[in-house]
Amino acid sequence: MALRDELLNLERGFWKAANDPDYYREHMADDGIAVFAAPAGFMNKDQSVAVMSEGTDEMRWDNIEFNDVRAIVITDDVVALTYIGEAMHGDKPYSANASSIYVQRDGRWQLVLHQQSVNAAVPAMI
Repeated sequence: MALRDELLNLERGFWKAANDPDYYREHMADDGIAVFAAPAGFMNKDQSVAVMSEGTDEMRWDNIEFNDVRAIVITDDVVALTYIGEAMHGDKPYSANASSIYVQRDGRWQLVLHQQSVNAAVPAMI
């Protein structure tokens, strides 16, 4: 599997993990951080795991699509992904410009930084 596809599979897993704190424990770096619009703001790994532990079906994303994907290899062990993430939250569409940085540690790719900026025409769900 190509590196880009491997990282996109990991990324898709984060979008699907609304009720799965174990996914965050396994794939988010201990020093990782996620950045969202208010009210969520900055969340470290422990905070992200806590939010997913409280996850409900109402937090679930459906019909997830990544468009305009770019994988930027910074070093052999650091890769940035950028894309437009589109999904459905119930019957409401969601669209955000997103970026994630993955670092390879101990032979595993881990999410060290994720950021989303909601596209203005679509309301924020977080």
